[in-house]
Amino acid sequence: MKDNIKMQEDFTEYLNRKVLSSVDWKKLNTLKYLKELLKQMTDKFCEIYDANDLDYNMEFVLVPALIRVCESGDLYAGIVQLDLTSSGEHYGTDFFTRYGVMNIDNEELTEKELKYVHSLHPYSYFPTIQYSDDIHVDWSKCPKEVWDIIDYCRDDAHKQSGGLKLT
Repeated sequence: MKDNIKMQEDFTEYLNRKVLSSVDWKKLNTLKYLKELLKQMTDKFCEIYDANDLDYNMEFVLVPALIRVCESGDLYAGIVQLDLTSSGEHYGTDFFTRYGVMNIDNEELTEKELKYVHSLHPYSYFPTIQYSDDIHVDWSKCPKEVWDIIDYCRDDAHKQSGGLKLT
């Protein structure tokens, strides 16, 4: 198995070079585009990590996720940072928005951008990579629309490993 730090670097480089440079930010509000973007990131994560589920030994990971704003139900593609050594402790979220990638902890956001990011909170996140030990994601409250997207993103990974099913 590759070194975890090397895999993190490879995935981050892929996000920076391939994803961010090619995102059509105006199309992010369409469900079809959102699904395809998340699937692309999920497939690459599985390729780099040679796995379709997360494992305690991976330690810290950046994982593609579907973000659902609690108040509005709006959906966003995102990247969540998880600490797998502590049951998937969530350390941050990067939202893919029509304005670009935004994180509430980014000190360079303008006042207007910060207000926009605050409007996305609170939110629920649903990783597109399976992690059964994550105590922070309540899959029992996952809307069907979200399940459909997660299932779509995980499809190839499931086929490659013998047909895993969503739990």
